[in-house]
Amino acid sequence: MPGLLAPWSLVLLGLIAVPLAVHLLTRRQTVTRTFPAVALLARADGGRAARRRLRERAVLALRMLALALGAFAVAGVVWRGSWSGPGARPAVIVLDASASMRQIAGGSAVFDRARAAAGDLLAASPGRRLSLLVAGTTLVSSGAPSAAHGALQAMLAESAAGAGDGDPRGALTAAAALLPEGGDCFFVTDLARSSLAGVDPAALPARLSLHLVDAGGGGPNVGITGLSCAPAVAVAGRPVTVSARIANNAPSPAHLQVDLRVGSQARLLPIDLEPGAVGSVQMTATFDAAGAVAVAASLARNGNAVGGDALPLDDQRDGVLEILPAIATVLASDGDRDDPAGVARPLLAALAAAGLPARATDRAGLAADGLALPGGATPALLITAGLRPGVDLARDLHDFLDAGGAWLQVIAGTGDADLAADGDQPPMACGTPCDVSEQERGSMALGQARLDDPLLEPFAGHAALLSAVSAYRYRLTPTGAAADATVLWTYADGTIALAERPVGHGRWLRLNCSPAAVDSTLAAGETLPLLIARLPSAVLPARNEHLAYDAGTLVAVSGAVTGPDGRTLDAQRDAAGVLHVRLDRPGLYRVAGGGLLAAAPPALESDLRRLDPTTLHLVSADASSATAEAATTMLWPWLIAALAVVLCGELALAGGITTSRRTPTGISTNITAGRQP
Repeated sequence: MPGLLAPWSLVLLGLIAVPLAVHLLTRRQTVTRTFPAVALLARADGGRAARRRLRERAVLALRMLALALGAFAVAGVVWRGSWSGPGARPAVIVLDASASMRQIAGGSAVFDRARAAAGDLLAASPGRRLSLLVAGTTLVSSGAPSAAHGALQAMLAESAAGAGDGDPRGALTAAAALLPEGGDCFFVTDLARSSLAGVDPAALPARLSLHLVDAGGGGPNVGITGLSCAPAVAVAGRPVTVSARIANNAPSPAHLQVDLRVGSQARLLPIDLEPGAVGSVQMTATFDAAGAVAVAASLARNGNAVGGDALPLDDQRDGVLEILPAIATVLASDGDRDDPAGVARPLLAALAAAGLPARATDRAGLAADGLALPGGATPALLITAGLRPGVDLARDLHDFLDAGGAWLQVIAGTGDADLAADGDQPPMACGTPCDVSEQERGSMALGQARLDDPLLEPFAGHAALLSAVSAYRYRLTPTGAAADATVLWTYADGTIALAERPVGHGRWLRLNCSPAAVDSTLAAGETLPLLIARLPSAVLPARNEHLAYDAGTLVAVSGAVTGPDGRTLDAQRDAAGVLHVRLDRPGLYRVAGGGLLAAAPPALESDLRRLDPTTLHLVSADASSATAEAATTMLWPWLIAALAVVLCGELALAGGITTSRRTPTGISTNITAGRQP
């Protein structure tokens, strides 16, 4: 049946009288003159006059129709069809089961209200084909839409809110896949800031109609949203600072204490936060031995555990700090490590002078060990120089850089030049080898250096150290640096000597010069030790923000894993045979052999402030209003299209009238032929 969204707009129908009044008031008053001599002209013009009058009346009717269509379009004409029954469109109900749905608002759990709203949608849909998706730590689906709702009711009764982000984008993508021919999607959510994270409603298929069902929520909340450490590489015997980040998403100031624990050390730290503010507390600790250290932070108010905010789930956060035995370094070279004129010896000497003990290997060993150190640790710093062509290391190097490692690639020969990380753009391209010693100029000295770069900080005020560096053999780089690379050194002819660029979470550096004494003066002075010593602090991340995985993450493990509740997790093997477990709840997980893993709620889930759906061109409603909206078909777009057609017709007819009325003299009259009285 038809209906109106804004019935009051029908007062605009009164505008129909305007063109009628204008027509009546502006009708041309003609004077009849009788001229017997023009009788034939009168008979010829009579038909045209009749057609002209008919055209004028048609234009008037079209104008009145256009105003009527416009009035009904403004009033929002809709057709209210049947919501339930076999003839209704299929629908998918998506139940938000993310961590924010655990909040307490109005004395009850928001997820319980959301589950009740989803139940109302099921109860109001007898005979309609429905599916149910529960978007929690993992997405649970009831399958293709079905008119039998018993399985959906059981699935709804067993559902529970998880601790992850619910992956709203993935849930809506799955909903669209269940409705290949089109239908309605009811997303039951608390409308927190994370509820539609990553979702672009305009990118959803046109056949899918998205309806937001508001489950309430939006209470005040103070939560711990992150744990971090600085420096990013924690080393035994060196201090590391652990920080806990706290967000006050409440309308009033928060006066708190944070119980921060790093291993066996603990401190109670005060913090005051204004509404909407984010702050942090920190403590510094030093560990004598390497290994995994548990980190935990919990909120306290006046020395007591916080229990009054809307989401207690984020009042405690766990993490794991990996302590390495030293700055883990690997030097890979196929040259003789004892040869004074070789590639490896000056690099090993520079590492020893910087206090960075390294594991020496060659290209084959690098491929066999997969960049692993004793005990399975991943190196933080990799140096390659003087490698022979051979085993492909592209995938290992890509994974190393993506995980946050720093790679110094010394280009000393063909084997070094062909070494690259899979799919990653190098800092500079390697071109044709050039031997400057064969030219009259002799060696090629360094020309320019970016002394403002953190890597070259030791050379600020000591430019003479760099000016003494020269090379006899190097590889030209005619194509220059990558778009986001930083050129640190250049030779006198402008050729790049040293460049670096970010790759993943790590850094890739290329040194266009052999450190061998016979090829360069780089290894003969103080330059190389200073450069090597500066590498870790300059190119490795200063801070590690990932002491915990987001709850719900699938993680590769080497053995059995025990969860925070003491149960052993079910591990699954992928196609490559690697074991994976899902960290489905916050807390510490223990891996067989002494390893630790931690999971925590995503930071955005702590922000319970309400999202305004209108910013995404959406509306929200309760379950009954959402079903009424889904059963409503908007007709006003069709009225606007009809209005455009009517206006085009009116313009065409009005132009014809203007043309027919125009005479050479600009005078219009009625001529009547007949006998004079």
